[in-house]
Amino acid sequence: MNFFAGAFFETVRAKMSWAAQRQNVLARNIANASTPEFVPSDLKEKSFGAFLRQSASGGDASQPVFKGSFATRTGGRLLETSPDGETTPNGNGVNLERQMMKVAENAIEYQQAAGLYRKAVGMWRTALGGRGA
Repeated sequence: MNFFAGAFFETVRAKMSWAAQRQNVLARNIANASTPEFVPSDLKEKSFGAFLRQSASGGDASQPVFKGSFATRTGGRLLETSPDGETTPNGNGVNLERQMMKVAENAIEYQQAAGLYRKAVGMWRTALGGRGA
């Protein structure tokens, strides 16, 4: 029996994977902050509200909310251009302050998901008679 194959663990793993992929996108934006005509991009995230609507409408709520992978495997559906507002005279649309805020928010989301995963594993250990995390 695999205790870590349930919907909760799959959703948390998918969220962590999504955050790691988003980190790559944001890092690429920052690396291209001085590239002429560069337009920053970001990853779309399904909202918790969409998850609730899916489960309320009889959809498969056991499927992870953040299911999906980076644009190379999804035909680009998750990757969207996300201009930061103003553009520089050379056409670059990266605002470093805004990108760094996104990086910090993304790191917090990843840490929260990792913490949930750690706590759930600790509860399973305790339930099975082992030491908790």
